[in-house]
Amino acid sequence: MARFAEVADLQARTKVVYAGADIAWVQTLLDDASAHLRDILGWQVFPAAQVSYTTKVWAGIFNRLPIQPVISLDSVSIPNTFMTYDVYDGGFETDTNGIATITFTAGYAAAPQSLVSWCCVLAAQVIDAVTKLGMLGNGGLSSVSIDDFKLVWSQSAENGLGGYTLPDRVVAQLRAAYGTTAYVTGSA
Repeated sequence: MARFAEVADLQARTKVVYAGADIAWVQTLLDDASAHLRDILGWQVFPAAQVSYTTKVWAGIFNRLPIQPVISLDSVSIPNTFMTYDVYDGGFETDTNGIATITFTAGYAAAPQSLVSWCCVLAAQVIDAVTKLGMLGNGGLSSVSIDDFKLVWSQSAENGLGGYTLPDRVVAQLRAAYGTTAYVTGSA
């Protein structure tokens, strides 16, 4: 699966140059960040993929495809039934009622810039935690004191999760922009 951001994207944003073994490490962190974003969104977003689902369709009723942007509607079929359909505005309309299997191709040719940026933010969080704390995440760490060295951990549930974290409003924005409300199966 393609990552949303590359090492060069992270370097451009942080002004840190990675070389040697660090490149493979940063690529792994960007892969992990991309996977986390895909978990949040509920589908792969990029690269475009063919997906399918089964649903009830009614003749003459518009059915919006659950993932946008749609590249192509590859098939709409009801077993043992001849049917036709019209494709428009990110969905389709059939001339037949029944339980149909819909197969279509959706997604982006290039990773959307907001996902590139947030992928870099997530990877940078882990890089910071590893270099400063020796951990993959802050584990709910809320403050660090230098004199008379002290680490303080938060007791809140949200801060105690550690690892990759995004503010709730960012998660909501990303889901609204790129998320899906339907379960689909796909293959790249």
